[in-house]
Amino acid sequence: MSNPFSDSSFVRNAVMTLYSQGTGHQEANSFLIEFETRDEAWQTLLQIISEDFLSEQGQIQNEVAYFAVNILYSKVCKHWKDLPINLRPELGNLILQIITAIATSQTTQYNNISTLLLNRLCMVLCAITIRSPVGGVRHIIETILVLGNSAAEPNSNLNSNLNSSLNSLKICL
Repeated sequence: MSNPFSDSSFVRNAVMTLYSQGTGHQEANSFLIEFETRDEAWQTLLQIISEDFLSEQGQIQNEVAYFAVNILYSKVCKHWKDLPINLRPELGNLILQIITAIATSQTTQYNNISTLLLNRLCMVLCAITIRSPVGGVRHIIETILVLGNSAAEPNSNLNSNLNSSLNSLKICL
């Protein structure tokens, strides 16, 4: 029997159950509360976020993506010391890669992303940056500054919601 805390499909289904009109809300809520406390959540959240944002077939479900990013933010803020040191750069790079993909995308893949989700992604990156040694996140800071500056250009194609989120992130950094 597989571990449901390591199964991204199981976690996705639990989130969707919370947002559905059907039954099972209490069980889904209990599972998700427990999930947030588990060490396996780090890797499962990375998998969900990667699947949603970076796969070519990725269909971003704002509810699931926001849930994953929100828990990730909470874990970074409260349990950073519990994340294995070798996963910390991977996490920061993944979030940066997602923000960069959204900022530079010429497709419609990211058109339905909510402002709340964009802001939370930037908050996760800010939380990671604050908790990391300066040398280890210099590339993150430089990339955000470049994206923020290109957003200010008159012919910028950046989503206006992302532009606002990047400006907030620049202030944080």
